[in-house]
Amino acid sequence: MAEARSLWTSCPEGTRRPNGSYAEPWPLCLLNTDRLDLAEEFMTAWVPLRDRPSSMIGALTELGRPDLLRAWLSDHWYIPEERYERARAVADGAPRRSLPPTPTEEDVAALAKAHAELRAAPRARRQGPTRDLIEQAAAVGHLSAVLDLLGTLPADDYNDRASAAFAALWLAATGHRDAPW
Repeated sequence: MAEARSLWTSCPEGTRRPNGSYAEPWPLCLLNTDRLDLAEEFMTAWVPLRDRPSSMIGALTELGRPDLLRAWLSDHWYIPEERYERARAVADGAPRRSLPPTPTEEDVAALAKAHAELRAAPRARRQGPTRDLIEQAAAVGHLSAVLDLLGTLPADDYNDRASAAFAALWLAATGHRDAPW
């Protein structure tokens, strides 16, 4: 971590071009590995308050840190009260979200309904909704649905099957949509 710190502290002020969307994977990695001090130091140095990534809401919630939700993000993002309640529950000992999660019956029913709607659409209009459904399935941990749906995407270019597969694996494994650089 000393090398990482030296990289962001050694850049002259004029060369810094902070942007929350480009920096997003790094603070998420730090948060997921319980390196809150480094995450705060990095964001203070590189990510202006207005650019703090909204994906940190979920990470801080699952860390059980309602205090950091308020301090780091609440001035620039709407955070539903349920997120604060969940963060307080985790802080009080409730289990964190497992990765990958286990789909509930409601999750499976919602995916089945969305799949039926997808199959009713003309084939030429299915690719985008299929990618969306793959993401939904990965988010709830229904990996067999992800695998079944991946087979329906074209395999001849990275932007189709390969990209959707990587994004789904990353989401299921980390709980975040943004992959590392």
